[in-house]
Amino acid sequence: MPQISDYKGISNKKGTGIHKRHESDYYLIDQETGMHYLIELKIGGDLDNKKARSEKEALLEQYCILTNDLGSEKQVKILFATAYNRYGEGEPWRQGRVLQFFSEDELCISKDFWNLVCKSQQGFDIVMDEYRKDAHFINEALEHIKSSYLPNE
Repeated sequence: MPQISDYKGISNKKGTGIHKRHESDYYLIDQETGMHYLIELKIGGDLDNKKARSEKEALLEQYCILTNDLGSEKQVKILFATAYNRYGEGEPWRQGRVLQFFSEDELCISKDFWNLVCKSQQGFDIVMDEYRKDAHFINEALEHIKSSYLPNE
């Protein structure tokens, strides 16, 4: 399994280069700590082998660009995140194709993701409570779309 230490020091290579820009799904900066998060977000986390590799390569490219701009790797973290745990909340997350390219320390699955984004240990609960309150609006809109565009059976 890969480790974060596998790529620490990658941006310390000296030389001239062209300034590039690459965008991940999310680039978050914690204003209080100064930590920069490069996040690849998949709703359920299912990635095929080729996609997992290319997503990690793209994040590493952005990691190098950002750490060179900042002059340090200490305040940059790569994360692979999911909005929910397809194996059940609280269950181990074990999507093997992702685990070939992302270390355990880079996983930010479900509750961990929402807690990070909300900057609260109750972030997941806050999001779920709001979802439960308003999910009927989504269901009503979907039913309206279905009745408007799909033939009656």
